[in-house]
Amino acid sequence: MEVALNLKLHKVQQEIHESSSRFKAIDAGKRFGKTEWSLFELIQKAHEKVGEYWYIGPTYKQAKATVWRKLLEMIPKVLIKGKPRETALELPLVCGSSIFLKGSDDEDTLRGPEIDGVVFDERSYQSESIWPRIIRGQISKRRGFAYFISSPNWKGKNHWTKFCNDVKRRMVGGDVRYYFRHCTIYDNTMLPIEEIEEIRGSVPTYIWDLEYMAKESEIAGQLYSEFNFDRDIMEMKVEKGMRRFRFLDHGLEHPMACLWSVIDEERMWIYVYDEYVRAGCTISQNCSMVKEKTGEDVVEWSVMDPSTARRDPITKKSYMFEYSLNGVPCIAGERTQRGVDLLKMCIERGRIKVHPKCKTLIYQLQNVEYGDKEGDDAVDALKYGVAMICDMIPEFRLLSKGVIGERVVGLKKGTHEVSLFDDRLFNDGMQGQSGLNWLMEEVA
Repeated sequence: MEVALNLKLHKVQQEIHESSSRFKAIDAGKRFGKTEWSLFELIQKAHEKVGEYWYIGPTYKQAKATVWRKLLEMIPKVLIKGKPRETALELPLVCGSSIFLKGSDDEDTLRGPEIDGVVFDERSYQSESIWPRIIRGQISKRRGFAYFISSPNWKGKNHWTKFCNDVKRRMVGGDVRYYFRHCTIYDNTMLPIEEIEEIRGSVPTYIWDLEYMAKESEIAGQLYSEFNFDRDIMEMKVEKGMRRFRFLDHGLEHPMACLWSVIDEERMWIYVYDEYVRAGCTISQNCSMVKEKTGEDVVEWSVMDPSTARRDPITKKSYMFEYSLNGVPCIAGERTQRGVDLLKMCIERGRIKVHPKCKTLIYQLQNVEYGDKEGDDAVDALKYGVAMICDMIPEFRLLSKGVIGERVVGLKKGTHEVSLFDDRLFNDGMQGQSGLNWLMEEVA
């Protein structure tokens, strides 16, 4: 029985829905409508056959905070029996079926009952063993269905990759029980193409490929895969008048790293021309080496791991204060994912150049992977510095062209280009104008 829900499937979702295969694997990018499709299938199946149906997301918290609300918005109230049981995340239906929302982070809640069907949402972010070890047996007696939908895991290829390949192989081999489809944001025909292209232009390529195109990289797992040795390693003359900066990552037992850099404002380059990386030294010893290597050069500012700004509860002093006492004053840098994204974007655009003698930094740019907690000291220092330059120097906020004053260099007269990180887009009170008014009146 087809149930009229508060959701209309787009063309590709409808094609997937119409497949009668018992096992479906959908490798889909963001904004395809993964969760909506998952809930639609569960509601429809629950009205075709009375039984117990499960949605399994990565975490219980996520299922309760977002998916539960979507489920209640999607299904008409006349189809709900009594009151939804939010504590158990159970939705009883008038037809006699029940839909449960589960999280894969608590395996004990998944064991036991026989179920008539299940949809795994964002399967690549769940434990591999949940399906073969727990759920597969619980759908066997009632010949239940199992649908899997996910974007690729941002850490790299994992069990989801192998699972999709297996389902695809079985489908191509003629096994009608299996169905595979790869979907992207472009398959969502309800999104205006202008909106899609705007998203594409506003995110780094690696995010676009992975998150929106569901495209796994052959070098997935490598954090700074945009780094190109032949393009980014070079010897450049450091002129006396260039603006100089130091990027630091604090360490005592772990290595302390310091990078010396200048910016070439004509070519929009950040050039790292020297490094110091050493473990087992005190703050005063490290500061002595930093000052010695800096010499008489005038450094505009030094940026450091923001965690060093935290005060010790007993001494009331911070590591950053100790660096300042020892002649290396620093400002706190950017530790969030935004810092990584800014560095990756600058590397991708060829804006980071490194002297060949900076061997530790070069090695780490080539080898650091997502989730590494050690061996990333030099690239962390670079991350803090690049994020600070992007925030403090207007030219480096732009995605492409240089800027003089309020005008972009190299574009046709009357054309403007706005940085995604331009504060005027987001802050009110800029010369009495809101961000939107400034964009429309000064730029458009």
